[in-house]
Amino acid sequence: MAYIFIPTDRIGLFSCQESISNTAAAVNALLRHGIPVNWHTKGFRLEPTKRWPEGHYYQSGFSIDPDTCQETALRILNENNIKYEQVNTLPETPLTIITNKIALYDGSGAGAEFSGPLVEVLNAGGFSFDYISDEQIRQGGLDAYDIFLVPGSPDAGECYYAGLGDLGYDKIRDFIKTKGQYMGICGGAYLPLTRRDPGQSLLAEPSGCHGTGRS
Repeated sequence: MAYIFIPTDRIGLFSCQESISNTAAAVNALLRHGIPVNWHTKGFRLEPTKRWPEGHYYQSGFSIDPDTCQETALRILNENNIKYEQVNTLPETPLTIITNKIALYDGSGAGAEFSGPLVEVLNAGGFSFDYISDEQIRQGGLDAYDIFLVPGSPDAGECYYAGLGDLGYDKIRDFIKTKGQYMGICGGAYLPLTRRDPGQSLLAEPSGCHGTGRS
C-alpha cells in the first residue's frame, strides 16, 4: 500500500483543491472514521507521481499512512472531490492532527444573528461543536472542551456579564490560563479584555496583562 498525500498548495487566488472549507470537511470526515491524518507544513519534492511524471514540489498538505483503512479513506476523498497523490515515500516527518472538542458560546447577548455566520463556517468545514450556556460555564462545563469560540454581541462584550457574572468570568479566565484555545469575533474578541475590576481584565494577572487569547 502507498501513502496518500493531499496537497493544499495555494498561490494567490489559485488553490489546488476546490476550497479550504471542503478540504477541512474531508479531513474532519477522515478523523471521525478513526483514520489518522498527518499535516505537512514544510515544502518538499516528490519523486515522479501519476499526476507529475517528472516529479513535483509541494508546499504543504495532509497525508494518510499506508497501514490505515485506505478503502474508506479513498471513498471519503473521492466523495468530497479531493485531489490526492499515492506515493511510496514521503520525505518529511509531519505533524499528527489531534482532534479537539469545541464549545460555542450561546449565553446572554449571543443570539443567532451573531453566531449564525460562525456556525455556517464550522458546518462548511465539517467541524463538530457543542453550544455552551452561561449556566454550564458557571458550573465548570468548559473543562470538558479544548477550544472556546465566542461570537459577536450587540456591544463590546459587556452584555455577556449579565449571564456569566463573576463566577462565569472566573471560569473563562481559568480556561484561558490552562488551555489557551480561545477565539472571539467582534464582541467576543473584546470579552477577554473586558474589565470586571478597575485595572484587571480576563487575561490580566494582578501585576498586569501578559498576553491575549490564542485561536
